[in-house]
Amino acid sequence: MKIGKKIFITSFIILICVPQIVWALLYLTSRDLYESLNAGPDEKRNAQALVFDDIGDVGNVLSAYVDDHAPFRGALITLCQKIETGSENIYIDAVSALTGSGSDSQMSVDLDALDALGGTGTSSGSEDAGGTQAQADLDYKLVETVFPTCTEEGYERYVCDETGDSYVTPIPANGHDGTLIEVSESSYTTWGYEKYECSVCGRIYYENIVPKLVDTSYLAPRTSGGSTIFGRFDWLFFMGNDSLSYYKGTNLLSEEELADYAARVQRLQELCDERGIELYFMFIPNKEQVYSEYMPSYEVETEHKRVEVLTDYLRENTDATVLYPLAELRAGDFYHQTYSRYDTHWNLWGGFIGVQLLYNAMGRETIDIADAAEMAYPFPSERNDLILLGGLDATTFPEDTDYLVDYKPEVLFFLDSYDPVAHFTSTSENEEYFVLVGDSFLEMLRPYITRDYMHTLYLRRTNEYACREDILNADILVVETVERYDGQVYESMEALIDILENGDP
Repeated sequence: MKIGKKIFITSFIILICVPQIVWALLYLTSRDLYESLNAGPDEKRNAQALVFDDIGDVGNVLSAYVDDHAPFRGALITLCQKIETGSENIYIDAVSALTGSGSDSQMSVDLDALDALGGTGTSSGSEDAGGTQAQADLDYKLVETVFPTCTEEGYERYVCDETGDSYVTPIPANGHDGTLIEVSESSYTTWGYEKYECSVCGRIYYENIVPKLVDTSYLAPRTSGGSTIFGRFDWLFFMGNDSLSYYKGTNLLSEEELADYAARVQRLQELCDERGIELYFMFIPNKEQVYSEYMPSYEVETEHKRVEVLTDYLRENTDATVLYPLAELRAGDFYHQTYSRYDTHWNLWGGFIGVQLLYNAMGRETIDIADAAEMAYPFPSERNDLILLGGLDATTFPEDTDYLVDYKPEVLFFLDSYDPVAHFTSTSENEEYFVLVGDSFLEMLRPYITRDYMHTLYLRRTNEYACREDILNADILVVETVERYDGQVYESMEALIDILENGDP
């Protein structure tokens, strides 16, 4: 019995002391090896320091310090992540084999939503088109001919020397003379299409567009780290902030809650109208709504979900301009992916689509979405919060790609202050003050809006009072929120209303 205790105590001492001794020797003799074993995944936080703000925190601080500075910590975390990710892949393969492949269906998407993202057109004039019988009795002469292009009508303008009256006869657009340059078949991750290049104007355009296929086989929901959901085809989703209730449609607002929300929106709209401030609301869909085809097999109670119901209600019961670009972001995926695969946020291409939809609502000039897609250049995305939150190994996932539109590169902009209040100045000639109040999704709007306005302010919610003067002096105010934070906007509006009503908190 005594021998057994001695062996146990000796083994315990070895387990405690030997790693510390080896770790110290490595630090002294092989710094490169020490650093490589100490380096773990980016946890997006600072390691605990020996700082004691309160005598009661000594135990917690010491415990956290030991945890963050344990020998071989980075190497062990990386090993655990590899095991976790590997076992998850084995599980998914096994479940797929047991449940079968199921049947495929076509992704439901509103292709007409892309039309809202096109460039703004202008009419050829206010003159009457075509001739009348009265005009036929007069002597009209052809004075001007504008020839049509591939996409725009031309016209002939006739003027009567006797009366000065005129009329125009439209000439139909020629249409493209296209050469087929690429054919893509529809799959689970790609759209089907025929891609053409016009031999006259060089325009790239698409025909016979077919949405992606949807894998309808059963995929059991699996999570990691309490925040990350494993989706199909290496997609990861977020389950925090009650995101699953938004996805399933189980958290609809009551009629009373909708009415209260609308009353606050309307009051803010009235105050902005009094001050001559243009007000816009932008509700950005959760990633799970846009890429539902990659979600596991959760039971969805209704397709008309909380924020879609809310935004429809606000449009019908207030004077506010309310945007919820779900259809546009789903359709915009035809050109490029609109959300990060391993992060909760939309990417820079999704942000561009959001800006175009906002500009369309504002009556600003927009860029044709097909042209913008050709201007977007791909680069490796480093957004992987869902991998980190899930404690997963990033090296086992395929590289993700983002797309940045080369938008007005001639306009330079400068950052004057940063998070949580980011103020930019640019060389744009538009002197309107553009203020946006929202969350981290604002970041993907910055490369575009900043180039269209000389002064822009991107303000995180809860900092409204710190930027009181900016809000009061705004020409344009955009209240933005990702879908799962719709409740935070309700609270933010209270601060905005207070500022606009009273000027001071």
